[in-house]
Amino acid sequence: MEPVTIGLTLFFAAASGAVIWWLAQAEIGLRKLREDFETAHSETAQLMKSLNAQTEELADSAKALQRAHPGLAGIIEAHRTLDYLQNTLAGEGDGDAVKAAASNTLSAVKGLLATRSGDGDIEDATPADAGLLNLVTRVLQTMEQLELKISDLNLSNLEARRFGEIVFLAGDRTWAAACYEYALEKAPREVSTLRSLSRLNRESGNEEKLRTNLENLLESTPDDPELLREHARILTKAGDAAAEKGLRRLEAMGIETAEDKSMLASLAARAGDTDGALQQIEAAIASNPTGEDWLRKAELHLARNERGLGITAVDEAIALDRQSGPAWSIRAQLLTGESGRTEEALKAAVHAVALGEPLQLLKAELLERLGRGEEAKKSLEDSLEKHPENPEIRAQLVLFHHQIGDPESAFQILAEAPIEAWEGPALHLQKGRLILAEADRYRDGTGEKDRELLAEADLAFEAALEADRENGIGWLGKARIQRMLKDNSEAQISLARARRLLPDEPLIAAEEALLALDGNDIEAAARLISEAHVLERESPVIDYVKGVIAARRGDLNEAKRLFDVVLADDPHHVRARLNRCTTLMMEQDYHSALDDVQTLLDAHPELDLAKLRRGEIMMSLGEWAEAESNFREVLDKHEKNPHALIQLGAALVAQDRLTEAEQPLNEAIRLDGDSSEGWYQRGLLYIAFGQFDCALSDFETAALKDKHHLNALLRIAAIHHENKDWELAEIAWRNVLDVEPDNRVARRRIQDAFDGQTVVKKAAVLSSTSGITIADEIEVTEVEVVEESIVTEIEEIETIIENETPQQTTVKPRGTAMDWADAIDLYIKEHGGVVNQDFKRLGLIPEDITSGERARLNEELSDSFTKHKVNNFRVFYCSPSIIEPDEVKAQYEKSQNQEDPELAQEDFEFGFGNL
Repeated sequence: MEPVTIGLTLFFAAASGAVIWWLAQAEIGLRKLREDFETAHSETAQLMKSLNAQTEELADSAKALQRAHPGLAGIIEAHRTLDYLQNTLAGEGDGDAVKAAASNTLSAVKGLLATRSGDGDIEDATPADAGLLNLVTRVLQTMEQLELKISDLNLSNLEARRFGEIVFLAGDRTWAAACYEYALEKAPREVSTLRSLSRLNRESGNEEKLRTNLENLLESTPDDPELLREHARILTKAGDAAAEKGLRRLEAMGIETAEDKSMLASLAARAGDTDGALQQIEAAIASNPTGEDWLRKAELHLARNERGLGITAVDEAIALDRQSGPAWSIRAQLLTGESGRTEEALKAAVHAVALGEPLQLLKAELLERLGRGEEAKKSLEDSLEKHPENPEIRAQLVLFHHQIGDPESAFQILAEAPIEAWEGPALHLQKGRLILAEADRYRDGTGEKDRELLAEADLAFEAALEADRENGIGWLGKARIQRMLKDNSEAQISLARARRLLPDEPLIAAEEALLALDGNDIEAAARLISEAHVLERESPVIDYVKGVIAARRGDLNEAKRLFDVVLADDPHHVRARLNRCTTLMMEQDYHSALDDVQTLLDAHPELDLAKLRRGEIMMSLGEWAEAESNFREVLDKHEKNPHALIQLGAALVAQDRLTEAEQPLNEAIRLDGDSSEGWYQRGLLYIAFGQFDCALSDFETAALKDKHHLNALLRIAAIHHENKDWELAEIAWRNVLDVEPDNRVARRRIQDAFDGQTVVKKAAVLSSTSGITIADEIEVTEVEVVEESIVTEIEEIETIIENETPQQTTVKPRGTAMDWADAIDLYIKEHGGVVNQDFKRLGLIPEDITSGERARLNEELSDSFTKHKVNNFRVFYCSPSIIEPDEVKAQYEKSQNQEDPELAQEDFEFGFGNL
């Protein structure tokens, strides 16, 4: 055989042998595997048999457990339902499945509630195990996912309460409250529901709902002590006097506690019965002394201003609790009013602030009282740094800078305030006060700058009132602005509102006094400021107003003294210094007045009114060029300043620069035609020019603009007197005496006017009879003799009245203008007229009659004379505006022709003029 064939044969033989060996081995493996499988199958069969036995045993046990605890079936069903619902919500079911899931929620809840028993009252709740609470949580989560409410479950009253109970035990107060509120709708008077809701309201702090639920409970159980006490506690806290009813019921039941007495004390205090409040609180302290009762007793003593007793009480409260912030606060307030105990008050205030009490303002005030102004300022700044949004602290700091004369810093503090700090009225009020002070510093005499700044201040006070319409200080500030803008009617309305809100505020009476002064009612102003002085004895504002009143009355020494007091307390008071300067000028103490003006200009270089006053002082000292310089400096800034123009004109006239003086005076009159001083000064200019008719016209215009302008009236009278126009001179001199009754020049010159008129009348009679017979002359002589006899008769009557005067004045009260007019009226009826009578000597008018009273008396007298003058023809004087002279003469002649026996006496005179 060939080698190849041999090789192939060997190869195939080897391969066949290998295959036969592998097949033999495979058969052996399969046989072994089959044996193993049969063994495993046998074991599995045994295990399954055992598992079936255990499952049957477990099922039997579960059935036995369900029979023993029927509620478990509901829980199991609820869990199954929840599993299905959650799978559905996870997207494992279709839309119909979701609706079915929502409808099946009720069955889950029903299954859950099947495990509960009782009334569902959380005040007497049945405990629940952790598994049930876990199920409740799952139910609530599912309901929130489905956006279901308790009302969607259509539960009964009992089921809602039970559900609320287990929800409460699960820790969800919101769902619990919803459940009980739903139950309340089902059964409004159910005690368990009301009690459970009261518990929930109490825990949530909703006292309004708690009060309602307690009141409903009390309708069912009116004698429950705990309910009565809790209800009274809520009402007492709210300040409702209805709490007393429940407390009195407790007292009648004989179960009153110290707390009940304390609450009765609080009610009595709020009702204003501090005596009853103290009696109740002392009874409470006697039975069970607590820190709160001692503190309340201290508060009552503080309200009654019984500081000694209050300090004793608050010390007891502090002894029981030294960390009581309210106690330290009350102690600080009590000690604040005690003389010599300011240091103790400060220590108490420091303690109170450290314990969180809002007493920073009192602490700063006490530091300032002790002369530690910088510490007070630092304290306020530190407090403001911690509480930048606190408007009260910021406002106090603004006021502090304002009082020390640093308005720039005050405005800066206001500018740095956050928006929320402006929500209340405090900062708006301070802003208004600062602007008012700025208006004082920039007064220029024209009123224009005043109006601009006052408008800004008005906006600030208006903003304060928008934040709080019941803010009395806001209305007071608004009233002051309205008064300064001459809107007196609106100012009165604002002051009435302020007084309603702050009945005991002395500054309101002070502002009313200033308003009365603007109306020229000095007596009313004096009465009002006296009222303010009773309310507040130490106030620079009150002293300032009293100084103004004294100046208006002409008591310059008293006015100066009062302005000195104001400036000693507040050297930066601009108006007080200006008024003192004016007072010194009237006393001709020009150098002292100049010192005041210089002080004002040093502090406020832009105060034009001070520059004007300086110019007037220089004029009084004869320094005409210096005065002119001051007036021109003001006019350089405000060329339309009428007062400066008038004074400039006067200074130029004094320097004999008459042509130059005319232009500023004319411009002043053009700008302010109602200025009496402008017309008067131009009248003086015309006199210097020798134009007396023009001067008389200007003087008359000045007197028309200001009927009390004495200098103008004197000039008018002097011109008429110089022209020997005696009738007009008499009227003019009487006008002077109306303004100044004791003017010696007028009294002397009016007699000259009488004499002049008599001479003229005699001359007229002589000239008319110079060409008639001797018999006529004799008749004239007889008439003159009769005139002399009349004079003698008048003197006798006056003498008799003088003797009777002391008896009348000793018994007659002062009375009013109307009383005096009635007395004069009666006198006229008794005597048939008046004979140029001096009613002061008769005691019909008081010796100390004021100018205001004289003006009112003249108004009343005009009616009295109208009644009598046409029927009686004794010598009397009245105004021609009341009755025409021709009418009197006609009535006189008529009576003479009738030969009335009562009037057929000596010849009578009649005349005209002011009484």
